[in-house]
Amino acid sequence: SIDVLEYDLGDLNGDGLDEFVAAIETPVIIEDARERLVVIFEKQEGRWILLKSSASPILNSEEGGIMGDPFEGLGIHDKELHISHYGGSNWRWWMQDTYGYDGVDFVLINHQSYWGSLCDEKIEWEINLKEGTATCQYALEECPEGFGNNGHLDSIPISETFDISKANRIILAQRRDTIISFVSPKHGFETSL
Repeated sequence: SIDVLEYDLGDLNGDGLDEFVAAIETPVIIEDARERLVVIFEKQEGRWILLKSSASPILNSEEGGIMGDPFEGLGIHDKELHISHYGGSNWRWWMQDTYGYDGVDFVLINHQSYWGSLCDEKIEWEINLKEGTATCQYALEECPEGFGNNGHLDSIPISETFDISKANRIILAQRRDTIISFVSPKHGFETSL
């Protein structure tokens, strides 16, 4: 059977009508986990018609590390589709992708991510493909009470914003097939989409 993990209704393509978007899990097994898809339907003549379907923008249940299923959520807000994941073990990560409709397809317009560990380093990224900017911030993560000294937090976070090409285009159906790397010019911080 097909399980619906989460769904939302909202206007994604600017036509004033709601689309239906869902994260689903199919009975098909791929690499020891059930296949997951993001599906988008639009209403035509009173019937829901499949507009897009892709496994690329959503991680499967086994990709979250010790934290388990990494899928955190999916939703439509301001004509944009947001998909978020969270996982890891001692080192945790979080990411949210935002897609917008460009008149032809649903394209990645913004990516936010975090990678770090308590009482150790962390790096956060925001890559705005629509505006052509990338921001990264490196800092030290706070220790929970009783787990260490927070004296290391006196260090000033290192932050850098730089321009990137607006020509970078990643469509929803090719999210994990397209790899674009970024290196901050001043501090050499690296990430990829």
